[in-house]
Amino acid sequence: MVARNVCVDDGQAFWFSDWNGSVGFVAHDVREFKKGIKEVSDTSLEFHLREDKNDFSAWLEVVLSNKNVADAFWGVKSKCLTGRELRRSLLKCFKPKKKVIKKFTSKKKSRKSIKQSLRRALVGKK
Repeated sequence: MVARNVCVDDGQAFWFSDWNGSVGFVAHDVREFKKGIKEVSDTSLEFHLREDKNDFSAWLEVVLSNKNVADAFWGVKSKCLTGRELRRSLLKCFKPKKKVIKKFTSKKKSRKSIKQSLRRALVGKK
């Protein structure tokens, strides 16, 4: 899901801070950003998702031009998670999505049977 590794200077870096303004980590690229999510306090993560804000998504989309991961971060915000669950969900945003069509991937079906099922589904036959 992370397409490229853009590295920015301190002026555009993501500064993980908390409610008191204390900075716990500075990220200049996606790799460092992921490391920051692993290492900063829970309160820092919650701070960046406060009220109507989503600092994570905004930085990923505007500064790093990584809309896919940014959209995933918006999805996490809507879950209203805190603590360890929030951290776990944020880290999952970096994993690529697996596209699986369960209907056609049964281990019992042969390759020919799967192709026939797909053909029927695409053509609209039963």
